[in-house]
Amino acid sequence: SDSNHNNNNNNSSSSNKLVMSVPPSHSPSLAGSVVETSDGLGGTTLIRVQNMSATANLGVRLDLKQIALRCRNTEFNPRRFGAVIMRLRE
Repeated sequence: SDSNHNNNNNNSSSSNKLVMSVPPSHSPSLAGSVVETSDGLGGTTLIRVQNMSATANLGVRLDLKQIALRCRNTEFNPRRFGAVIMRLRE
């Protein structure tokens, strides 16, 4: 009985859920890092994060145009997307 698996056998959809555990050697601070995880069928799957989105309420108005002008590797095109896009480089 693995503690990461759902022990509720009454719910038929629980058997279809993918259970992932992050190995202790994984370092999430590395850009482009790869995680190997169980695929739920006895094999493994490699996962690499390539795109991430985050939102936060800072309680103040931000001048997105100025942020994009002053920061490196950023773009701001409000007609296309209403946020600053910042590309992190290794």
